[in-house]
Amino acid sequence: METTHATASITQQIDQWLHEGAELIRVIPSVFEDRDGLRRRLRSVEDHVHQLEAEMTKLQAEVDRLQRGRAETAEAVETYVGEIGRLTDNLRVKVKGQ
Repeated sequence: METTHATASITQQIDQWLHEGAELIRVIPSVFEDRDGLRRRLRSVEDHVHQLEAEMTKLQAEVDRLQRGRAETAEAVETYVGEIGRLTDNLRVKVKGQ
């Protein structure tokens, strides 16, 4: 009787494993589909990242260009203001001298 009980228990365990195995096998295709979908999404996101990096590089170049232009403009304004100050001083000296 004990052997029969042990055999029944083993048979029940094997049936449970077969059932669980069948459930896992049914899930495998959806796991691969999910994986493939995630890979496609990853490629899409990587493409978008590359586009954003290219755009960021262009924008950084534009910022650099504008900063150089601003520095050149500031230098020119400083030169002009200095020249205007010098001319104003010369004019003041000439006016006072008359």
